Amino acid sequence: MQIEKGNHQLFDLPLRVPRSMLQHLPPLSGHRIRVRVQPDLTSLGGKLVSGVGRGAAVHAGSFMRKRVIVLEEALLRFPRRLNRIFIHEVFHFAWLRLGNHERRQYEQLLEAEIRLGAKGELGWSAESLKETLTPADVRRRTIRWRAYACESFCDYSRVDVR
Repeated sequence: MQIEKGNHQLFDLPLRVPRSMLQHLPPLSGHRIRVRVQPDLTSLGGKLVSGVGRGAAVHAGSFMRKRVIVLEEALLRFPRRLNRIFIHEVFHFAWLRLGNHERRQYEQLLEAEIRLGAKGELGWSAESLKETLTPADVRRRTIRWRAYACESFCDYSRVDVR
């Protein structure tokens, strides 16, 4: 079901997640997004897992086709960090819906920044990917490049909506 107004209806939040973080988002529409909270999130073998004690620790993950955001349980103790990461994850859904033309325009902005020697990023997720890019990744628009562009967009969006 498409929801046209009211961020409170767009997100299916567990009771322990503060509803106040929705006020930091611009008005959104679309199909309901389910938010889950799980302890000890890690990325292991390209999968998001909880409580296995192995893999790289992560704060969250989004599954756009399933319309699910999974948040690390420990974030509930840090409301500002939870808010920042939640907004970042929400904008993964926006990136998917942007369309090829708009995504390509954003990539061109990033290409120009790289050509001009811009350093750093607004968030760790984009910065860690940017550090691994090669000139060939940019030229060929590889999966690594496109993942970087998406993370950069989501990091920028979370800053822009405050």
